[in-house]
Amino acid sequence: MTVIFSTICAAQLSEVLMLTLSSGSRSDQTAVRFLSEASDSFDSEYDAYKMMNPNPSSNIYTVSDQYYAINALNDKFNEKAVDLHIRAAYQATYTIKAEEIGPFETSWSIHLIDHFLNQEIDLRKVLSYSFEANITDRYNRFSLKFTKSDMTSFLITENSEQLHEDIDQMIYTDQNKIMVSKDNPSTINIYINDLEGQLIAASETSLTTWTFSPNKMGVYVVHVSSNQHNYTKKVMIGKDETE
Repeated sequence: MTVIFSTICAAQLSEVLMLTLSSGSRSDQTAVRFLSEASDSFDSEYDAYKMMNPNPSSNIYTVSDQYYAINALNDKFNEKAVDLHIRAAYQATYTIKAEEIGPFETSWSIHLIDHFLNQEIDLRKVLSYSFEANITDRYNRFSLKFTKSDMTSFLITENSEQLHEDIDQMIYTDQNKIMVSKDNPSTINIYINDLEGQLIAASETSLTTWTFSPNKMGVYVVHVSSNQHNYTKKVMIGKDETE
């Protein structure tokens, strides 16, 4: 298994996506990060070459001018596609799991594209994707698509719907409940995933305050979307205070 180094940390970098490819007990990782000082070719200060795992371990990595375990890209773009290669070591069901290390700006969308099945997965709503693969499959089955929305379309006008600009006021926890609050009865969609990528709850609601009580402690990813806004935040449901 390739270890993605702990030097990629949320305190230093706010826009990092780490992907884990797993099947059974074997796994591999790759990371894509965005920096204003990085280029889209190899930068010795920020990038790391991919060293292939020997059989029977599989491999996941991104590709441009090189094979990358860690691929640092320039953060000035509207839309950027990144080739994602999978080398299956044996026939099995594989899972690609996404972990966001530090929240991306709400204007970003992140999609995993399966070119073989013609599917596009929103990784800000669904954090894992499972598929069948074999050693004979082509490597370039997948790609990643990063898109920045035009923030001018989010300008608030007198008659427009408005969610709280402060995400901490909109998505929060209270007495081990996940709360989503807004200041008007506009319709929003809410998705809650656990860190394994499983969808825990989904709701289309016009309530000004929506609540959900998870059945266990842990960290959850809350995604809220409307016609004008997309917000994602990780929240923690803590231990019982009586323990």
